[in-house]
Amino acid sequence: MYSAGPYGGVHRAIILAAKDHHRPDAVTVLGEVIAGVVRQLVTTGELPDPRLAPVVLLAAPTRPSAARERGGCVVARAAVVAARSLDGYADAAAVASLAEGTPDSVGLSRAARTVNLSQGLELDRSELRRVRRLLRAPGAVACVVDDVCTTGATLGGFTTALAARGVIPAAGVV
Repeated sequence: MYSAGPYGGVHRAIILAAKDHHRPDAVTVLGEVIAGVVRQLVTTGELPDPRLAPVVLLAAPTRPSAARERGGCVVARAAVVAARSLDGYADAAAVASLAEGTPDSVGLSRAARTVNLSQGLELDRSELRRVRRLLRAPGAVACVVDDVCTTGATLGGFTTALAARGVIPAAGVV
């Protein structure tokens, strides 16, 4: 798990601008920040250089109704921006969503968030097959992305669900 910084100050303001104020420019900034973290992971050898081996950015799941309210899934849109920012050598995919009626995780404990995700996670089998095909390339890796990490339950549960379906993320970026 790698973070661009603590959830506060400017980082928090960008996320709230994207999610609560529906600012497309904030989604772009969020995507550029994600791309910056990926670039840092390339320089430290944690991830391959996307020009040499595919890096697939997997957006953490959200409820479709929440995505519709925000003009699309903020994290998925930011992942697309990040992939483009990485000189077009990376790819972005939204392979999962949360079932409608899944409670918002705000205010839930880690255990409750874990249960919430395990009961509400829905995978897009077609997109998952596409991602598995991309990951067949030599050196290819998957990287889970989200806007914030509070308890780690969402990223942990999502990563476990992906691994059970043959996609083992090399990193998580928030």
